[in-house]
Amino acid sequence: MRFTAKYNSIDNLPMFNWKKIHETDEYKYLFVGNVECENNTQLEKLWEDIYNEYLNMFGISPEYKKIKRIKIKIANLKSDYLITGDRIILNHINVEENMLKAIIEASPEGVSFRDGLVQIEKKQGIKINARQITVADYYNYLRSK
Repeated sequence: MRFTAKYNSIDNLPMFNWKKIHETDEYKYLFVGNVECENNTQLEKLWEDIYNEYLNMFGISPEYKKIKRIKIKIANLKSDYLITGDRIILNHINVEENMLKAIIEASPEGVSFRDGLVQIEKKQGIKINARQITVADYYNYLRSK
């Protein structure tokens, strides 16, 4: 493959590409322009660096942390059930799964990318192109609302 420019930061990665990577797990969206390629360790490392930059700048939401804790608890309960066969644990699993479902449904993280873009456009009074707005700008706009 000949040299092709890649996005290397949330400061230059367009939101369109960010969403595509999350939806498809294909790192070809790290390239500037249309490039067909397979995921590889170099692209995986680049994506990891960009995602870590995002986490360092914007952090993890409290809702996401809560969801992760409940998922871990459910996994541990399922392990306990498999090891012990204690059917009472199934009730605990059911309670945690219902709690998880309720948190996900009530979470502001459930706001779609498009809804967030519309909110930014209304606030800024301009039309925003998802292929041009960077990840950093998008999340900074959302954070400032």
